[in-house]
Amino acid sequence: MGLSVVISGAIVLFSMFFVMSAFPVIAENTFNVSQGSAEISDIESQIIRTNIDISSITATVSSQSISVDLDNLGNRKLWDYDNFDFIVTYDAQITGQKVRTTEYLEFVDSCPAASGQWCVQNISPDDVDPSILNSDETATLDADLSNNVHPDGGLVIVTIATSNGVNTTSSVTV
Repeated sequence: MGLSVVISGAIVLFSMFFVMSAFPVIAENTFNVSQGSAEISDIESQIIRTNIDISSITATVSSQSISVDLDNLGNRKLWDYDNFDFIVTYDAQITGQKVRTTEYLEFVDSCPAASGQWCVQNISPDDVDPSILNSDETATLDADLSNNVHPDGGLVIVTIATSNGVNTTSSVTV
């Protein structure tokens, strides 16, 4: 009878030790899942509060320059322009031919933009936070394409995406 008590006690102690050693792992995994859920919730909240629209595009035939008015219709302040995507598809003049071309333009901090770049020309009204596109403000974006828009004109399509993936597309025929 004494041996069975010792064996039973050892089994109980081993079981308690096993449960106690597994607890920190379980607690850490629960914390990681909770932290991940909070990060996802924060990103989804940013996306829901972001709403942009291209209100106008100005382009001229035989020119590389375009101007875009971008409206912030959401509740989120937009400022990290270097993480925006600015994509233009247009009918370009390349070696005398009309060629449909798509370009990904690079952001630069100051205007005027050089070939293949875009910049924020101004924000109107920019009363609250200078250089930050607040709700109900419009940013005038200047871009310089790598090629001229074809002299016969054509389609210019602009897509702009914010750093959190919210995007807008608009087009104009020139």
